[in-house]
Amino acid sequence: MALHSAPLILLAMARLGQHITVDSRVLNRLVELAAPTSDDVVLEPGCGDGRLTELLVRRGCRVISVEIDPTLFEEASRRLSGWKGVTIIRGDLLKIKPGGFTMIVGSPPYYLSRRLIEWLTTEAMPRKIVLVLQKEFAEKLVAPPGSSNYLFISLVSQMLYDVELHDRVSPASFRPPPKVVSCIATMSRNNVPPPEPGCFKILKQIFTDRRHKLGKILGKLGYTPNPPHLANKRVYELTPREALTLVNNLVKSEAERPNQRVS
Repeated sequence: MALHSAPLILLAMARLGQHITVDSRVLNRLVELAAPTSDDVVLEPGCGDGRLTELLVRRGCRVISVEIDPTLFEEASRRLSGWKGVTIIRGDLLKIKPGGFTMIVGSPPYYLSRRLIEWLTTEAMPRKIVLVLQKEFAEKLVAPPGSSNYLFISLVSQMLYDVELHDRVSPASFRPPPKVVSCIATMSRNNVPPPEPGCFKILKQIFTDRRHKLGKILGKLGYTPNPPHLANKRVYELTPREALTLVNNLVKSEAERPNQRVS
């Protein structure tokens, strides 16, 4: 069944937070910003009806699309049946968590954005991320330390990635139209080595009290800040570089004290 003849399906998609990007200018802009090569494996977080998938595979890269909606899965499968290098998986992306991709490009459901970015920046770590995101959420990814929008997701996004916000995307670019304005965000992996295992877990715990002073929060966990000059900083004032140094030191000290663990 064609999407344009299925208004009830579109209403159901809206309830699920799914909005297909139908504006060819936006789709082409995503591909332009991603600039995949034949060496890339691109993960697509929801292929919709396969329009973006087709543009990506035309660039010579491999594409792995994960689509949870059965109707869209069937539609995209028909559209892309003649293309090699495309794998379409039906299921929940964050339950499947496919590996082996070098970049992720697409327009994920809004409700998935925070968990998706967290997984990408702390576990998968592809070389490039190009996504259409709700503008309000995307602005949190670039929020500076000390600002009201500087959250855990801001910190982990900026720690290992250079984040930029690009084109504004209007609701008219989607079917069905969402009630919010979106924008395109790009995240390019920088040269900073990933932190020690366990660091992101500690950082996430610390950020639950992000307006408290770091020395107080760490004291409750049985630690002292290292370097010590960070003790009087509030958690949300930590720069990505400071946070990385801090948690690497904490994990190393934890390993030296096997009877003390962060709960």
